[in-house]
Formats: sequence, structure tokens, C-alpha cells
Amino acid sequence: MLDVISINSGKTTLAYKVYNDKSVSSHFDIRSWCTVDQKYDKKKLLEDIFNQVTGSASKYRDNIDVATELRKHLFGKRFLIVLDDLWDTAAWDELTRSFPEAKKGNRIILTTQDKKVALHAQCQSDPLDLRLLRPEESWELIEKRVFENGICLDELLDAGKEIVQNCKGLPLVVNLMAVVIAEKDKKKTVWL
Repeated sequence: MLDVISINSGKTTLAYKVYNDKSVSSHFDIRSWCTVDQKYDKKKLLEDIFNQVTGSASKYRDNIDVATELRKHLFGKRFLIVLDDLWDTAAWDELTRSFPEAKKGNRIILTTQDKKVALHAQCQSDPLDLRLLRPEESWELIEKRVFENGICLDELLDAGKEIVQNCKGLPLVVNLMAVVIAEKDKKKTVWL
């Protein structure tokens, strides 16, 4: 299912580190990073995303529906798209039809300085007002995301706590690591 992870207060640096993290990048079939200017051009932005997704540098004729082509290309693939510095809800509304909803663990990371935009884009995950999480908060988030009953298997506790320690309290990193390990075998060796 498509989920939007909104980072309030323009946390571009954190989003960039997560986007380029090896374990995160290897989890997704397709990744795209686009900065949304305050005065953005919807078609140009969609073309930028499409070109990153396909690895091409095509220019489109006016009669091509880039949003539909992007949606077709993303369908059936696991993708991570970063929309950096989104300024208004109208821009989000115009972009959403380009992203298919599928049960592939797709994610959109949205950075914004406007809490209203973050709340408007919310799907499943609450917008992140970033402060560092305490280890017990990080662990609770992982347990909720990874296990159906929200309780970790005893044999995974040590590995899970090590994962939490490596996330260094960064909420987005904890959330994305939970996404990654939720789809892995629930074995200590795999988690480590």
C-alpha cells in the first residue's frame, strides 16, 4: 500500500541520508528525488520524476499525459519517491494521481516547512516532527510495524535492539528500517 512519510520543518538532510542508505536503496526497485520549487511547473516536475524512474532524458510533446505514463511505469514496482520542500496542498493534490496504490511497500517521503501540507498528504503514517526518539520509543515503533500483534519474538530481541541502536533515534530511519525488516525472514541471522 502506498504510504507518505511527511517530514515537517524541511528535514532535507535526513531525507537525503535515508534515500541514499544502502539498506533502504536496495529495498526499492525504483527511487526518485525531486525538489519542488515554490513556483513549480507540474509537467516539468512529473517529467523529472519520470526521467529518473526510467533512466531517460526524454522531452515530451504537449499531448502526452506524463502523469499517466509515470503511473504505468511505477505500477507493479516497489518505489521510493522523495518530494523535497513541497510548499502547498494543491501541488500535492496534482501529483498524487501519478502514484499507483499497490501492496508493494511503496513510500513517498515528503519534506515541507508547512505542517498543514504534511497533514494533508498523510496516508497511513503520521507526519514526523523530528526529534530524536528514545531507544524504547524506537523499539516500540519497530514492534508495531513489524509484528502483527506488536510484540517481538524472543529470539529477535537482541538483533532488534541492535537495529534500534544503529538508527540513533532518527524517527524516519527507524520507520524505514521497520519497513525493510518487516519483509525479511524473522530470523536473527537475517536481521543482523
